[in-house]
Amino acid sequence: MFTESTPRRIATPSEFFTRLYFNLHGKALSQVALEAMEEQTRRWVEKSDLLGKQIRDKAAVAQTRIAYDERRAEKKAGEFEFALRAPLTESISLSASEFERLFKSPALIWMKSFLGVEADDLDANQWNLAVGIWVHEWLREIVDHACGESFGKLGPDLGKRVQRRATTFRDEIATMLKQCGRAVPDWWSSTWSNAFYISNCFAAHVAAAEEWPYAATEWSLRALPAIQVDGGEGLKMRGRIDLILAKENPAANKFTDVDLWVVDYKTGKRKSLRSSQWRAEEEVRKGVLKQLLKGEGVQVALYALALRQLGARNIGISLLARGLDLSAPQLALPQIARHDQVWRELADIEKSGVFGMRGAIRSEFSFTGAYPLATLAVDYDVLEGKWTLTHPAFATESTEEEP
Repeated sequence: MFTESTPRRIATPSEFFTRLYFNLHGKALSQVALEAMEEQTRRWVEKSDLLGKQIRDKAAVAQTRIAYDERRAEKKAGEFEFALRAPLTESISLSASEFERLFKSPALIWMKSFLGVEADDLDANQWNLAVGIWVHEWLREIVDHACGESFGKLGPDLGKRVQRRATTFRDEIATMLKQCGRAVPDWWSSTWSNAFYISNCFAAHVAAAEEWPYAATEWSLRALPAIQVDGGEGLKMRGRIDLILAKENPAANKFTDVDLWVVDYKTGKRKSLRSSQWRAEEEVRKGVLKQLLKGEGVQVALYALALRQLGARNIGISLLARGLDLSAPQLALPQIARHDQVWRELADIEKSGVFGMRGAIRSEFSFTGAYPLATLAVDYDVLEGKWTLTHPAFATESTEEEP
């Protein structure tokens, strides 16, 4: 009569069942008839003693029930909810993008980190990934003599340089296919055109930031020491910063007293990190915290904290996406560094291995990511309650302020 996803609502019979009932009885299935059938079935099961037969493995059945109850109990996430039984002797290291995804799909990050499993990407996601890779690669041309982990001067005619790199890539693919006796597919040309347009827009925005003549692209954080967070464990992180702009050329990559601007490319549609509705500083504080707890802007914020670890102090951050420009940094380092409770909790997650679960496994309204292993759904409200109990620092302020 009820389903696990909506335990408070009577389940709607399937079309097949209602048609079968109509063909058998010549009338529509009513709620009264449905309840009578449920009662009749229950009595038949009790009379037949189907449930009283000897269970071969009582321990396995009991363990299943324990896991079921634990996943729905009003308490912190445990060993049945994507959490280790004991803390790690040495904490793992997540990428900046994984930290951002953790707020929406922690179970997926846990399975990838500790089990080494993740779902295969869908075809549509593969092409989105291809566009992102191409755009990032072509935009490396905006720096003269670009090389890893060093700054260079932004070259003239940024747009033409990026266009030339993108066109060379297209011609190389066309030549390769011609040698194989094949023409360039229309769907490939369409994807390339999309990436070409995005890279041109991004190059134009970078060129407009004239007060920031120096830049570094694809800055690696592989040798970064753990980010120190006040009152907590160090936060280990890896990744690559898409673009760092500077007003002066950092001598020997020493960032002290150098103004930096961290820019993260997003080839999809994204909102600015700073809302136009924020006026007072308190509104900014609450707005930034709310964004971080939803997993928005976490990646680029961690990049800024990483550069602070290397000595930088004056750091601005921005997302560069369709509809967003680089007229000014969207947020500054103090506006994100003040939320120590968030960064401490992330460091504790790495150390403890306790992630928990959050969000729908399958959603009718948004892409949630495919699970690589069979996972049973738990009611959304239950998961949100356990998320707050497991990670108190991620509780919203409205919850914290309640008596």
